[in-house]
Amino acid sequence: MSDIYLGISYIDSLSPESIERFKSEVDVPGLSVSIEARPEPGPFATLEWLAPTAVIAYIAKPYFETFLKEMGKDHYALLKKGLKNLGARFLGENVPRVKVIYTPGKIANTESVYSLTFSVVAAANERLRIKLLLQNNLSEIQFGEAIDAYLNFLVQLHEGNPLTPEVKGIDDA
Repeated sequence: MSDIYLGISYIDSLSPESIERFKSEVDVPGLSVSIEARPEPGPFATLEWLAPTAVIAYIAKPYFETFLKEMGKDHYALLKKGLKNLGARFLGENVPRVKVIYTPGKIANTESVYSLTFSVVAAANERLRIKLLLQNNLSEIQFGEAIDAYLNFLVQLHEGNPLTPEVKGIDDA
């Protein structure tokens, strides 16, 4: 059985059509894409940035270590485009929203700053996952720039290139 390189986990009340569209956009021979529908979680208490989003795109470590090296930058461009298209379906004004209830008097703004509908998670190593949180009010251009920066950072990390000072300590996290 081949390694899983990319995965999508989504709440089963969402239409699988957008998820399947992502898979068809990035699917090439030799790539293993896992799609998992999960039941509605119901209410739970957590820190906002730790909450699982309704749609989670997951990039496994073997994607960077094996698959990307074999396919070169061709598939990397497909992945960027696919993530941008998927995110566009779940970010913005007219998308499903996750309801958030805050403790009275603790939070001034009752609207979540970050999307609880869509996020991207990547494996940095065996013990570290890096989650891209996206603000609800990002423009399409800002969203595209965020995906580009995130994926470029991950490639640099997996290639062992020196990290920028802003993220230098991530390996020690």
